Amino acid sequence: MSYSNVTRNTFGQPTFATLHSSANVKVSREEAIRMDTEDMRHLIEMQKLALIVDLDQTIIHVTVDPTVKEWAHDVHNPNWQVLKDVRAFQLGSDGVTVSHPPVHLDENNVASFATDGDEDGCWYYVKLRPGLSDFLQTMASKYELHVYTMGTRSYADCICRIVDPDGHLFGARILSRDENGSDMQKSLTRLFPISTDMVVIIDDRADVWSWSPNLIKVEPYEFFVGIGDINAAHLGPHQPLAPATNEKQDANPHALSDEEHQRAIAEQCDDRPLQRAAEEKQKKDTENTIIESEQVLTDDDTELELIQALLLEIHQQWYSAYASRKAEEKRPDVTRVISQMKSEVLRGCELAFSGLIPLHEAPETTMIWRMAEEFGARCHRTLTSDVTHLVATSARTAKAERAYRTKKIHVVWPSWLNDSMCRWVRQGEVAYAIPPDTQNLIFPVPEEEDENQGAEINLADMDWGDAEEEVDAFLEEDDDEEENSETPETADAETTSGKRQRSGASMGSSIVHHSDEDSDQGHPKRKCRRSNSLERVKASQDDVLRQQDGADRHEQTAPTEDLLQDLASEMERELGDS
Repeated sequence: MSYSNVTRNTFGQPTFATLHSSANVKVSREEAIRMDTEDMRHLIEMQKLALIVDLDQTIIHVTVDPTVKEWAHDVHNPNWQVLKDVRAFQLGSDGVTVSHPPVHLDENNVASFATDGDEDGCWYYVKLRPGLSDFLQTMASKYELHVYTMGTRSYADCICRIVDPDGHLFGARILSRDENGSDMQKSLTRLFPISTDMVVIIDDRADVWSWSPNLIKVEPYEFFVGIGDINAAHLGPHQPLAPATNEKQDANPHALSDEEHQRAIAEQCDDRPLQRAAEEKQKKDTENTIIESEQVLTDDDTELELIQALLLEIHQQWYSAYASRKAEEKRPDVTRVISQMKSEVLRGCELAFSGLIPLHEAPETTMIWRMAEEFGARCHRTLTSDVTHLVATSARTAKAERAYRTKKIHVVWPSWLNDSMCRWVRQGEVAYAIPPDTQNLIFPVPEEEDENQGAEINLADMDWGDAEEEVDAFLEEDDDEEENSETPETADAETTSGKRQRSGASMGSSIVHHSDEDSDQGHPKRKCRRSNSLERVKASQDDVLRQQDGADRHEQTAPTEDLLQDLASEMERELGDS
């Protein structure tokens, strides 16, 4: 195992840290199994599962920006209304001592809010996610609730006094960074070393859990604009999707020491991101001569409604499965329930990507590919006939232009995929559709296309040497006929006809249109023109290559083949119409 909660006693037997409040107390494997069995039996008797709850940006948002206090003291400030339920507490300069316990903004005595305490301490301002109280009460009836945070013990205790003042919801089941055994990662085995088949996690960060299958990722809650996660500096930057490993993951060059973490928090106090956001908004409104409210804080988040529905469904499905196999005395695995629910979200969607996967990466190993498949989609490297959705960053990529021409593929922004996965519901494509860039498309998107038109020419398979020989042969044949048969009358007629034909060519195209009376038989000029058009397809290959160089450099496959194929099809249709 990768975390320090598992050690070995003097007899070489593994021992486990299972207490929330301490990482130093260890028990033997036999005792851990006994405790696990007892805990699971207790949960089943209560018809509950276990739910591990993260704090920062999952159920709360916290800042140390003193602008909050200033706005809270000003009842005329446009942000005051949404700050009325903000709580505050103060930690000493050491980040450990609780200088002032949590307090609530008093509407009758606004001036007293977060004013006394240690002058060297730091005030923390806490906003509960909308609907949190009802959410926790509902979840407590179906789950045994645990807190698992990367904040310090002092920080976690203060937050829980705000969220759960009576201790009825979490009790002593609070695990902080100080007892975790790892500064960088969270681990289910820290609390459930033997079995995790009844444990669900909600957290806004999946990377700290190594993308555990027990995890329901929550959209980060950011009430205080420009703040982010108050404890994210200690965790380092958000890590990409990576498989779980048995190696220690503590060694992160970006991780901060406790002292550095305290300095980072102090810097946020001085930086005042909220005040800066308000000033930038005012400046923008002035420049646009638009008079808007100076309010920069909104309180319209509804994420917990979604999470609650998911957790209730997981609970129901788990106990339904348990009832069906109760006689076998075998518990279902909650990860199978979660996996099955996820797989239904994008079932039937066939995805390709444009501009999202770097060229040097294998698509199947990237986060977006893995997550899409986890939610039931099938992913493709190229635009096959099965593809239903192209997830793109621009309308001006080779894949996007080809997708528009099919009129059967949804070209959507990446937010369509992200929102579908975050909400566990496939989103409507219309709101996320990328409109075609009709001004810059190499080929215009046709209004109607005949499905019975001839097959496209595959330029990659074409023998250009044979095409050149064909062109030369027909040109020679045409020249011989003109030398032997041209008369003044026919020459004049031919000149007039040529002018008519050239005037019918569109946008400088050298394709010549002919009347319905023309046919290949007996008309060597017609053959020459048809082969000449083919030659021009070849000649345009270099132009297309130059145009597309760098246009879609993040595509996994070369885009020029798709465009050349479209070019050949377009010219073949024009020739067929003639």
